[in-house]
Amino acid sequence: MLAQLNALAASERLSGRDNRRGLRLPGRRVLVLLAITALTLGVVSATDGSAQADDEWGKPVTVDSTFQEYGINPTIAMAKDGSKALAVWRSNDIHAAWWTPSGWSEVTRLGEGGFDSDTTPSVALSADGNKAVVVWDRADEEDPVPSYYSVQWVQWTGTAWTPQTTLAADAKQSTVSMSADGSTTVAAWAHRERKIRARIMTGSGWEAQRTVATAPHTARYPDVSVAAHAAGEAVLSWSEGRRVATAHLSGGTWSAGWKGPRRSKVLPPSVELSANGSRAFLVWWYYQTTSEPETVGAAVWKRGRWARDKGIGSQHSVYSKEHYPLSLAVSSSGKKAYAMWTTRSAGKSGIISSRWKKGSWSKSAKAGKGVHPQVGLAGGEATALWRGEWNAEHSVRTKATSGSAWQDYQKIGQASWWEPVSFALAGDGGTGMAVWGQDGLAKASLLQRYGMAKKVKAKVSKKSAKKSKAKITWKQPGYATGAKVKLSKPNKKK
Repeated sequence: MLAQLNALAASERLSGRDNRRGLRLPGRRVLVLLAITALTLGVVSATDGSAQADDEWGKPVTVDSTFQEYGINPTIAMAKDGSKALAVWRSNDIHAAWWTPSGWSEVTRLGEGGFDSDTTPSVALSADGNKAVVVWDRADEEDPVPSYYSVQWVQWTGTAWTPQTTLAADAKQSTVSMSADGSTTVAAWAHRERKIRARIMTGSGWEAQRTVATAPHTARYPDVSVAAHAAGEAVLSWSEGRRVATAHLSGGTWSAGWKGPRRSKVLPPSVELSANGSRAFLVWWYYQTTSEPETVGAAVWKRGRWARDKGIGSQHSVYSKEHYPLSLAVSSSGKKAYAMWTTRSAGKSGIISSRWKKGSWSKSAKAGKGVHPQVGLAGGEATALWRGEWNAEHSVRTKATSGSAWQDYQKIGQASWWEPVSFALAGDGGTGMAVWGQDGLAKASLLQRYGMAKKVKAKVSKKSAKKSKAKITWKQPGYATGAKVKLSKPNKKK
């Protein structure tokens, strides 16, 4: 006779250490027990696991030991299952390296970055990690202060990188995004003639350039996002100087979207589209007069219409000498979102966040001290990463939410004061990777979050039951996962 074993396991470290508070696996955060429904053979005995998940950032490693005099401006993307990540950075040239559970690959030079090294490359990665596109602005080396660049691109085919190719001329502020299945890639940029232009790739090559909009003022700061389904929906946003504007891609056709109210000035917007295409979120900086503090505006798109929300950060003034970009993260269902930004008050920089839930943004709240925040949302919880401000400790700091509250922050490494940080999360939030620059070197740290495992079903034979032992194994991409449990006789009274 076989007993049916239903195990709910909380997380255990990859090293396989004995955790006497409960078994623990990479995954979501939840209080769990091991239990068995047995007919007559046995039950699993286990103590309570912890309701508080463990966020463990690994010791920083050097991804590229070649000194980059002008910094590295890094960015990173991760496959949905956490099995691989792609880091891209630049000094004069563009470099990349892949991470898998076995470690970092050798660094690959993707192409020439040109004279100017201030801009950060943009990277798009499919959910399975088998397809990637990188775009960047290449400055004319003959122009010491270039006003416009050409947009360059390369593609990962699954086995190798394609040669560097020009995607557009007289362009800058390029960005790229890809649908989760890799079927649709959209690149967008600001053109010299006050135009926002884009190209779409749905097969092996790019379609011709299209002018999405012509702005009345200098069109700047394009930001594009693609829904993670084969239909290839996309939302594009940009600043027209005094107002924020959007456009939509559906069925291969761009259509004019929503434009925000006129302001004295509108600063970089950020837009994200949920994986199922049900909602798009847009946030941006604006101020009405130069004497007023900057405000974070917000709008939400649903069922083909934009609904503008009130400012979600109206009482916080951003550091005027450097407008740090807004960071935005959206859940795959579109029901949750987090926005994060930097403010400046009394000579100190603070990290501010707001949460979207049940149809509205929460009151903005301070999440930490520093600059260059990045926020990710997976497994129902948010994770934030930022750098200590320039006149204080330049440490890389992180914290995660538990419910609606932010936990205490951790320090995971040191960064150069001028360098931004970047990080990405796997789809279930169990794995993440951060990259940053430290003294001209590319550094990285791996996040392994230990929390709830999915329900595990197993059968225990009479032979195993007689030995009062059983071994359970299950699949978790990128990990060797398993647990050993002891069986005891069931309570005959039950």
